[in-house]
Parts: sequence; structure tokens; C-alpha cells
Amino acid sequence: MKRREGFTIIELLASMTIIAILAGIVVPKIGSFITQAKAAAAVAAIRNVYDAVELYHANSDSFPPSGAMGQMPPALKNDLDANMFVTADYELQFMNWPFYQYTNGQLTESNIIAVTLQTNDVQLGQLAMAKSGWMHFQWGNNYTFIFEWPF
Repeated sequence: MKRREGFTIIELLASMTIIAILAGIVVPKIGSFITQAKAAAAVAAIRNVYDAVELYHANSDSFPPSGAMGQMPPALKNDLDANMFVTADYELQFMNWPFYQYTNGQLTESNIIAVTLQTNDVQLGQLAMAKSGWMHFQWGNNYTFIFEWPF
């Protein structure tokens, strides 16, 4: 009896089953890797803002004024990419909150310096908080990272 060339239906089903099992393992991991990469990019953008604020502070002995959500503060425009405050995944806001306290009977002013990451992707926000080394808090879809704290 002459044997035909090709695959049997059993061989094809076995191969498709193995491919389906591997795809079931790999496909969910790809989404996680993408979110982790987005979080790393967000933390890098926040780090760039931090570096620009520190440079501004070193040169002027003050902190730049706050900006609006998704808009770069004009005082930082020379040190940052203009498009980094708005991406498809998040928006950034630089904040400079004045903080007043009494020290030895004298009223002194300090600053709380922070950046807020606003995103609807909860996993992105949570990963960004986990990857950053700054004090942080979450309020809704806003994740705030504090750089300077007067205490």
C-alpha cells in the first residue's frame, strides 16, 4: 500500500492543541508587559519633571509655579519636552503648594512639590506608584508623587 504524503487529522489536532495552550499562556502576559512598559515610561517622565524642577531650584533658589493638568509649566519649558505632559495613556500636572508653619515663633513658608499622573488605567497607576521611590497617594484616577516635603 502506498502511503500519501501530508499530515493526518490527529497530527493536525495535536499541533493546534499545543499552539492553543502556548497562546493561552503567552497572550495574557503580553498585556502585562505592555502595561509595565507604560508605567516605566510614566515614572521616567515624572523623573524628568523632578530633574527639571531641581535644576530650576538650583538656578533660581525658588520653585516654579504650578501648572494645569496636561500642560507644561512655562518655567520648565527649556528643560522638558513640550509633549511629555499629555500621552495617550496619561496626563501629568506639576504642582507647587505653599506650606506655612511656625518655626521658633516665626511664620515660615515651605513648598510641597509634586507631580500628579492622571489615568483611567488603574493598573498603570498602581504600577507607577510601585516603581517610584517617592511618597505618593491616590485619589480616584489621580496618582500624586511628592518630591519635596517640608517636614
